[in-house]
Amino acid sequence: MPLRRPLLLLPKLKGPPSSSLMPSPLLPPSPLAPPLVEIRVSPRPKIQLFEVCISFPATSTPSCLLRFPVWTPGSYLVREHARHLQDIHVETPAQQPLPFERLHKNHLCVHNQYQPFRICYSVWAAELSVRTNHLDDSHGFFNGAAMFFFSEETRHLPHHLYLQYPTGWLGACALPLSGGHYVAQNFDELVDAPVEMGPHAQPFHFSVLGVPHEVVWWGKQPANMHMLLRDMEALCTTQAQFFGKLPFERYLFIVHMPEKGHGGLEHRASCALLFGQENFSRENGMETFLCLASHEYFHAWNVKQITAQVLQKPDYENECYTRMLWALEGGTCYYEKLLNFRTGLLSEARLLQLWTETLAELATTPGRLKMPLEEASLLAWTHHYRPNAHSRNTGVSYYVKGEVVCLLLDLYIRQLTNNQRGLDDVFLLLWQRVQQGETLAEHAFEMAAVQVACAPMEAFFNQALRSTEELDFSPLQYVGLEVFRKAQRSTPPPSPSSPMAPPCHLYLGVGLQGSHVAYVEALGPAYEAGIQPGDEFVALDGQRLNPLTLSELLAHPPPNLPLHFFRQGRLCQTQIIPRPAPVEVCLLRRVQNPSPSQQHAFQEWLTGSPATKYLSLPLPFSS
Repeated sequence: MPLRRPLLLLPKLKGPPSSSLMPSPLLPPSPLAPPLVEIRVSPRPKIQLFEVCISFPATSTPSCLLRFPVWTPGSYLVREHARHLQDIHVETPAQQPLPFERLHKNHLCVHNQYQPFRICYSVWAAELSVRTNHLDDSHGFFNGAAMFFFSEETRHLPHHLYLQYPTGWLGACALPLSGGHYVAQNFDELVDAPVEMGPHAQPFHFSVLGVPHEVVWWGKQPANMHMLLRDMEALCTTQAQFFGKLPFERYLFIVHMPEKGHGGLEHRASCALLFGQENFSRENGMETFLCLASHEYFHAWNVKQITAQVLQKPDYENECYTRMLWALEGGTCYYEKLLNFRTGLLSEARLLQLWTETLAELATTPGRLKMPLEEASLLAWTHHYRPNAHSRNTGVSYYVKGEVVCLLLDLYIRQLTNNQRGLDDVFLLLWQRVQQGETLAEHAFEMAAVQVACAPMEAFFNQALRSTEELDFSPLQYVGLEVFRKAQRSTPPPSPSSPMAPPCHLYLGVGLQGSHVAYVEALGPAYEAGIQPGDEFVALDGQRLNPLTLSELLAHPPPNLPLHFFRQGRLCQTQIIPRPAPVEVCLLRRVQNPSPSQQHAFQEWLTGSPATKYLSLPLPFSS
C-alpha cells in the first residue's frame, strides 16, 4: 500500500480585500478603452437577496437581447434560474430609464439605441446547493449561471466582477484579482468561477507542483482539520502527477458543511463541495469526503478539459446532449477511488469493497436491462436529474454503470497489451490531444481506447455502451479478481438516505421510507400484488407493520400474506406472495491461489505502472 505523503502546510493566505464599491453612475467609456462588461454584486443577507448591476458597452444594434441561463454547467437539468429574479430596471449612462420588454421566460429586449446601458435587478438566494445561490447572515454563495444576464454580442468580452461585502466579510473566487475586482476573460469563464463570501472566507493554503491551492470552509470545521488538509494536498499531488501538468494557475475548494446534505460541482479552476456534518460523524466519513474532493478535482481535467464539444461553449438556454457522460462521470468515479488508493488514503481491501458496492448497486437496478449506457448519458436531462419512483425500473445511472465499464475497460486494455497500457494511457492520450488544441469527437474515448490497445474493441463497446446485455466480467480474471454472487439481502432503497427493512431471506420487492412505499421493483412480489409508490403499509398478516415484524414474517412466511394499506386515504387489502430474493453481485474479491502473472498484473494495475505519458498514434481523432 502506498504511504501517505509527509505533512506540508503553508501559512494561510489572506483573502481578497473587502470592497466598498457601490453601484455608481455608468460613465461613458473612453474612446481608447477596450469594451468590457462590468458587474457589481451587493448582498443583502437579512432578506436573502443579491443586488446585481451589469454595465454593457455600446451595441452594434439599436436593441440588445439579454438572456438568463436556465441551467448550471455540470448539472444537467433545466432549473429555470430566471424564476428568482425581481425588481428589474434598465438605465442609460445618465441614469435615465430605458424601455425594455420581456420576449421569453428568460429573455429581455433592451431598446438602448446603440448606447451603453446598465441593467439592475435582485436575485433571491435561498437554495443551498452547489449549483444555485444561497445567502444568509453567515455567508453568501453564488454561481454565475444562476446570477447573471448575458448577451451573445458581448459574451466574448472581458467581464469584471466587483463585490461589495458587509463589514467583516471577505470573498473567495478562482478568478484573478486586479485592482480590487475579479477579471474573467469572457462570460463563460465568469460562469465557471463561483463566489463564496463571509467572515469565514480566509482560506487555508497548500501548494501542488508549485501551484497554490486554497480551501474556504463554511460551517463547522472537523476536529481533524489539520489531517484533512494534509490528505487533500496529497491526493491533489497524486492527480497532478498522474496528468503531469495542472490546467490552472490557482485552485479553490469551496466547502459547505451544513447540518445535512451531500454534493459537488466542478469548475475550471475550483469546485464547490457540500458535505453535511452528519456525514463526518459516520464511519468512513473522512474517506467519503476525500472521495468527493477527489472526484471534483479530477474533473479539472476530465470534463473541464477532456470533454464533449457541446460542453466546451455551452448553450445556457437549452439542453446540451452528449453520449460521453459514461466516461466523463463514470470514469471520474473510477479514478476518484483508484487515485485515492495510489495516494495512500484507501487500503486495497477498502478499494475492492467500494467497487463491490458499485457492482451491487448496478446489479440491483432492474433498469440496467432496459436502457443502454449511452442512452442514459444522452437522457440525463430527463432521467438522472428527474428521478421518480419508477426510475430504477426503466433506467440506469451513467455514474454507476459508467464506473463499472471503465473498470472493465482498464483491465481489458491491459489484457490486450500484456499489461503495457491501460485506461491511464487513454486519459493521458486525450489530455495530450486537448493540449494540442484538438476538438474531441463524440466517441473520443472509444477511439482513444482503440489507439492505446492497438486492437479492435467494437464488440466490447457495443455490448457495454449500446446494448442492455449484462456486462462481461471476464477481464477481471486477468488481474486475479472474481465476482462472487449470493442471495440478495433485500430490495434496495431508492436512494442511499432511504431507510430499509432489515436483511431477510425472502423479499417483497419494495423500498420503504418509514411505512410508506417509495419504490416498487418491476415484476417483484409487491408489483404483482398491485402495490404502488405512495401506499402506506398498515398491517401484514394481521400484525401492525414495522421493520421488525416484517423481517420476522419474511423469515418464516405463510404461503400468502394479507396486506392492509392506505392509498389516498382509503383502506385497501391485497394478497402478497414473498419469494426468494434474487441473486445479486455482492463481492469483488481476489481469487484463491492467483498465478504469478495475475499477481504481477494486479499490482501494476493498482499502482499505475507502467504508464505511457506521451503517445504518438496517427489515427484520426478530431471531430
